Amino acid sequence: MRILVPYDGHELSEQAAVMAIDLLAQHSLDVHFLHVVPDAAHLDAGEAAIKAAAERLAASPAQITPVVSVGKPEVEIARYADQHGADLIAMSTHGRSMLARMLVGSVTDRVIRTSPVPVLVFHPPSMSIDRVSPPAGRRLRVLAPFDGSDFAADAVLMSVALLKADLVEVQLMTAIATALPDLQSLARQLLETTAARVRTLGAKVSTVLVQGDAAPSITRLTHEGGFDLVVMSTHGHGMIARAIIGSTTDRAVRISEAPVLVVMPQSMEAPTDPVSGEIVDPDHAEYTAEYHGRVFAFTSFAHKQQFESAPDAYVGNRMARTGRFAAVSDGFAAKTPNGAPPVIHEA
Repeated sequence: MRILVPYDGHELSEQAAVMAIDLLAQHSLDVHFLHVVPDAAHLDAGEAAIKAAAERLAASPAQITPVVSVGKPEVEIARYADQHGADLIAMSTHGRSMLARMLVGSVTDRVIRTSPVPVLVFHPPSMSIDRVSPPAGRRLRVLAPFDGSDFAADAVLMSVALLKADLVEVQLMTAIATALPDLQSLARQLLETTAARVRTLGAKVSTVLVQGDAAPSITRLTHEGGFDLVVMSTHGHGMIARAIIGSTTDRAVRISEAPVLVVMPQSMEAPTDPVSGEIVDPDHAEYTAEYHGRVFAFTSFAHKQQFESAPDAYVGNRMARTGRFAAVSDGFAAKTPNGAPPVIHEA
């Protein structure tokens, strides 16, 4: 599994790398440790900082690759994840209030809303290394809040595929605000339908229906059930809308005692044929393939075969081809220390 861990010089970002390695220790881990600097004048200092941080992780079981890039952190993080085939991004949050985040922004929040892959978020003030690390030899205990939508169900399936079904034990939960029997019956039906889909992947699954507000219910169940990880989807409401009506995922990320794996809509599918770059609707594509929990669609069977023969050669092309970020050939400034001098992109 390839994990991208952004490093900002703060102890919390280094702690996120340690926590991610411990949480996912049953996987073979390839960790890319990315430090984004604002301009070329900071490259030497940035390279020294990321190399020193990587050396402090040298004793971990993961392969550590230190990288430095130039630009805006949220842009470079998302771009690097896509172009280098990361399976997920692991970050810490500093736990600022919603008002402070509206005024000064949050890199973690912006990465969650733009990332092409799921984002694993740690809230260090409420957790410790001992709390994050599951005992060796048992399945990762995953709490998956479910709102009944197709997207939420697909997000759970993607997460199970990414984490490997035989390594996880999932509890699907739904929180409803009313005790109406008909609504409870519908909620249980949706839970069981989704649980059946997850079981087809080979994961152990249970379900629970609770009454009350979703965010505190998630926090309570996470603590009482001793879950290692919370998997949540979010529909990416704008900052103003989220400040007014709130976001269950956002609230859970900021207070959870366990790490939260956030799945955004854009991380669920590849809207272009990864081989040719042609626009293709995954819902109506005749040819599709799944790789690391992400679904790729193709305009021809030949493209599907080409992709499946060497998927790593194509997984990093989606964001560049859809025009959201510049391609490597356009001057993406990233390098590993001791590597070739970077090409600075003039925005």
